[in-house]
Amino acid sequence: MLNRETDYYEEVIKRFIANIREHLPSSWSVIGLHNQMAQCSDLNAMMKQLEIAFSIKLEDTYFPRLKVDALIATRDPQNRIRLLLIEVKYGNPLKLLDYSQLIGYLQISKFCLGGALVLVADEDIETVSLDFLKVIELRQVSFSWRLTLPPEQKGFEFQTGIFLCEVGNGTHVMDTRANFGISDWPTLVQLLVSSDRYLTASGDKL
Repeated sequence: MLNRETDYYEEVIKRFIANIREHLPSSWSVIGLHNQMAQCSDLNAMMKQLEIAFSIKLEDTYFPRLKVDALIATRDPQNRIRLLLIEVKYGNPLKLLDYSQLIGYLQISKFCLGGALVLVADEDIETVSLDFLKVIELRQVSFSWRLTLPPEQKGFEFQTGIFLCEVGNGTHVMDTRANFGISDWPTLVQLLVSSDRYLTASGDKL
């Protein structure tokens, strides 16, 4: 019986890829990685496997050894890579603490464009806790924000969304448009296609 969030990483990745492909340009490709796959124990290791999967060598970038759950990567015809971080929870409504964890990961993983907070649960469960829902409805939390780092004052923009992955059913996107969040699959794909922030291949092939 599947009863842990790690048991669902593979299924979550498959559903994200399937939905993204419906809206992705035909000349683009998309892959998913998660930390239960061989040699993907952390974000640094996932990026090495990404290079192998795409047969490219990325330009020098620091990839921290964060124990993130999963990663979606798109590649355009110019070998530019855009990334989405995924945090998976199982069984209980998502809490503000869960969202804070995702935001914390994104602050370290500045090369990612955004993040998806995913609840895996039966269809009769609430997606978010009452407290989390309240701050969303009162617009006390944003799903689109900018991080500015010293000393160059360089800015990094992120967008996030909340997803419900129903066991034995579909995957739905929570409507957070009022909070500037990812609220449907086309919006997510637009982020992964149009952003001018991406990783580039060095020109060397593996």
